[in-house]
Amino acid sequence: YPDITPKSRQIIQGKFQYGIASISALLKKNGHKTSLIHLTREPVRDELLKQIESIQPDIIGFSTLTNQYRYTIMVSNWAKERFAPATLKR
Repeated sequence: YPDITPKSRQIIQGKFQYGIASISALLKKNGHKTSLIHLTREPVRDELLKQIESIQPDIIGFSTLTNQYRYTIMVSNWAKERFAPATLKR
């Protein structure tokens, strides 16, 4: 069931996630552009940050399952380090 398995760099087929698909559909219906990076293997920091940077997102969100939570924390920390200072307004 998991899209990422610990200690695995092999590509496995990801499952369709209804939650994130529903959020994306609602945002698109209301005129927003959405993008999805579906992780099916343990992420490589620089590769993933380049993907995110190419999208130029205004907002970065995550949808995760319990067994993938540690990857979500890892990736969110990478994104905060790279992108948060540019988006913070005082």
